[in-house]
Amino acid sequence: MNTADTPTSLSLAFSQPEDRLLLLVNNPTGPQNALFLTRRLTAHFINGAAGLLTRSSATASKATGEVRNEILLMEHQGALPDDAPSNSKSDAPKQGGDTGNKSQKISPQLVDSISIKTNPTSFQITMKTKKDSPVSITLNRRDLHRVLELLKIKSEKAGWNLQIGATWLDSDKTKLTLN
Repeated sequence: MNTADTPTSLSLAFSQPEDRLLLLVNNPTGPQNALFLTRRLTAHFINGAAGLLTRSSATASKATGEVRNEILLMEHQGALPDDAPSNSKSDAPKQGGDTGNKSQKISPQLVDSISIKTNPTSFQITMKTKKDSPVSITLNRRDLHRVLELLKIKSEKAGWNLQIGATWLDSDKTKLTLN
């Protein structure tokens, strides 16, 4: 199902039997999409999206090395909600989505590839599977930061130990302390 409209919400959970992240995309005009993300694809997506955020930031692109990382860290922290997303119940998938049919069965499809198109004020993310039509979502910078943080947290909870190249996404830097 192609969700060209902005989804009402994204939910993410870890499926231990599959050793995959389960992404639920709730579409206001159609059914809910369930997608499995592998460890490898999740790492590539996090690193690729972090690189796009770095290159597309007017301020950070003009800065050098450590200053660029600090600018992106502050932008990332500013995008996150005040409450810690790692303990939030809002990132758990909703049973049955917004369709009203609680007995609805959803068969997750394995995502084969993810492409990201950079627009002036947003990023269009398209996830392709072998069986269904691509699922597309559009996120602004703030929402993309939030999705990256959620993916990072869920992959850490899954024990995946992903190699993330963006130092501003390090777990040690998620909280900013000013003296």
